[in-house]
Amino acid sequence: MTNREKRYMDKLNDILKDGDISLRISFYSKDVIKFENGLVLNTGSDICTFKQRINRSLMMIKGFDDIYKPSGIDNDVVENIKNDIRIQGGIKCQSLHGDRLKEIMSGNIPWNKGLKGCQVSWNKGLTKHTDDRVMKMSVDRKGDGNPNYGNTLSDEQRLIKSNQMKHLIEIGAFTPNIHNSQTHFQSVYNGQRYRSSWELVWHQLNPSYEYETLRIPYQLNGSRHIYIVDFIDHKKKIVVEIKPSTMHGNAKYEAKDTSLKCWCIDNEYIYNLVDEQFLVLEWDNIDLSLFDDKTKFNITKAYETCIKKNNTKT
Repeated sequence: MTNREKRYMDKLNDILKDGDISLRISFYSKDVIKFENGLVLNTGSDICTFKQRINRSLMMIKGFDDIYKPSGIDNDVVENIKNDIRIQGGIKCQSLHGDRLKEIMSGNIPWNKGLKGCQVSWNKGLTKHTDDRVMKMSVDRKGDGNPNYGNTLSDEQRLIKSNQMKHLIEIGAFTPNIHNSQTHFQSVYNGQRYRSSWELVWHQLNPSYEYETLRIPYQLNGSRHIYIVDFIDHKKKIVVEIKPSTMHGNAKYEAKDTSLKCWCIDNEYIYNLVDEQFLVLEWDNIDLSLFDDKTKFNITKAYETCIKKNNTKT
């Protein structure tokens, strides 16, 4: 066993000890778990299930002596414990939140109304330089203490993870939190984060549009990617992409542009491409006092650059 595996085994045995049961682990690795009673777990599913059970409720842990017998795992005991947990959880939930549950089930209020911000992580605002517990976690996760230490994903595993992430992006379950690769800044307005201040200003002038809710697939260099479109208005049936003129014409832009145009044709939407000229046309309508100093500076600078460029052309 590595030092990390030994520490993890000791942690699991401490949990078993605290549960006041006799079962103990004599050997632990990512592929095999051996118990002192002779039972061996050597399949990924059994090992994963054991880890999940030991990190769940105390009722499940207290049943380990009956579940993990030398003769094998007793699934009937597992089901009985799960049933007891469900019953206990339901009774507890009703006693604490009975009135709220009735309102939720009647459809009057969302389940999480008024709960936002009520739960605060114990380590919020703490760093390893200000708190010994965070420092200890940082030290423990270095070298062979890192859960991914020595693990290298195969090309097949990388492809699987990539496809999973693309699927989450496509269905709207995940939005990459990245800075716009061309403007290199990010803006916030009314709690909404924008990849560029141009998008922020355009949305402030056109509040009926939804931001980054339309996701469509596109192909680039033989690979499938997900295009997150800037704005869409389903009532007007218009999609809008904010794109500086310097970004027009490259291979990635063309691939995304073609896919979006095809989507608009198929769904009978109008496609509008907006570049920096909108700052010139709408400048008198932009209220800079609404924005933070960084956004004001970036928008003003972009406007002045566009004016200068236009004057140079003429």
